[in-house]
Amino acid sequence: MLQLRKKTQNRRIGLSKLREGPVSVLQMDLFDPPPLQKFSLSRVFPTPTPTWKPKCDTTERRLAFVGRVLEDFSHQWRHVLRSGYNDSTFRRLARAILSIATLDFRVKEVAFSRAGVHGSLVWLNDLPEWEPFVDRVIHFDRVSVVLCQHLTLSMAAIRKDLGPRRLRLRQRDSSRSPSETACDRVTYVVLSVREVFLYKTSVSGELPSLYTEPEPLLNGTNLPSKRALEYLLMAAPLESVVSPIHKLPLEVQNMILENVSLGPLESARIGCLLAFGSAFQWKSNGREITRQEVLVNKHSAFPVESEIWFGDRLSGLVYR
Repeated sequence: MLQLRKKTQNRRIGLSKLREGPVSVLQMDLFDPPPLQKFSLSRVFPTPTPTWKPKCDTTERRLAFVGRVLEDFSHQWRHVLRSGYNDSTFRRLARAILSIATLDFRVKEVAFSRAGVHGSLVWLNDLPEWEPFVDRVIHFDRVSVVLCQHLTLSMAAIRKDLGPRRLRLRQRDSSRSPSETACDRVTYVVLSVREVFLYKTSVSGELPSLYTEPEPLLNGTNLPSKRALEYLLMAAPLESVVSPIHKLPLEVQNMILENVSLGPLESARIGCLLAFGSAFQWKSNGREITRQEVLVNKHSAFPVESEIWFGDRLSGLVYR
């Protein structure tokens, strides 16, 4: 069965029809895809329903930029995300997702002439080659991210991380003020690549634990939910505090960003990190910025190519 899935419609046709001769899209049958299956946390937590609906302080600027890059990453690596993968590949995918969410990637800009590269940027037999995460729990300023391909095993990783925290807590003075008790909270972002949810608990055990419903992230077919992006962005650094440069007119801020790099993608990344300038519209000089499937011959007069790299490895994402 050959399927065509788009935002506006889904079509399919049997392979026997293709053997009879060429077919057009209109000859394919319309169909409704099955509803996305969500993982239930009933086997992990005793309470039957999620007990926490957090308010995520995420700006639309970061949400739009990170969401678009993650969607393109999902498309490029859809052959991996749709299938089963081992723990090594899972850790590489998790690193890519968190690198994009925290804007911790390198943009390599190509402005000179370059010969094209044969074949697609990412082909059917390609696997991620960048370095994987080594640790199971990654600590950020506001949250800790638990990498767990199977969500049923997430609590074991959380308990293991809470052990040293509780030991350090016992070594403190037992008399703590109410404000110190409030700081006793720790929030985990549990990431399985396909889904993500939040878990908040108390290191001392004095306060009840809370968790959210799992949200769909990257499965190679569906787009990540807005709530999933908000959970991921909790790992991102806080936006820059207001400084004198933020008080400049928006037009002047945009002019500054235009001169921090050759291409628009790196300027957009810096703008998201500093909460500076206008939201990125994925346009440059009136031209749409698009994801490249192949690296064709590039003339110096062509627009700058922006390649996203994780360490010393290309992510498979190139924009022009």
